[in-house]
Amino acid sequence: LQFLYLIARTPRHAPHNTMLLGGVKAAEPVSAELAAEVVALKGAIEAKAGKTFDKFEPKEVRSQVVAGTNHFVKIDVGGDAALVAAIFRPLPCNGTALEVREAKLEE
Repeated sequence: LQFLYLIARTPRHAPHNTMLLGGVKAAEPVSAELAAEVVALKGAIEAKAGKTFDKFEPKEVRSQVVAGTNHFVKIDVGGDAALVAAIFRPLPCNGTALEVREAKLEE
């Protein structure tokens, strides 16, 4: 019941910089720390995408706080294409290993 109360009180048109419960934040540049972690996961990301890439530069990220954090990272792979990788970061109490959940090519 308390959860429904919170949903009912959430504004329908919140400012773009406001995080809604379970919502995905607006895209922002990838931090140097996250970029390094994504590059370290290149092999796992390529395996999920079913392709290998010569160029692999993380550019922007959208994040969603759940029981951990989902990072949706847009990666420049050259040409007009971009790769979007869904990477899950568990809560610190559950371990620190990042998990690549999905990778799709956007054209």
